[in-house]
Amino acid sequence: MMKHVIILVILLVISF
Repeated sequence: MMKHVIILVILLVISF
């Protein structure tokens, strides 16, 4: 579950 959260955060950072 944590890995999914980390991936989502990384995607958000890349988006911005």
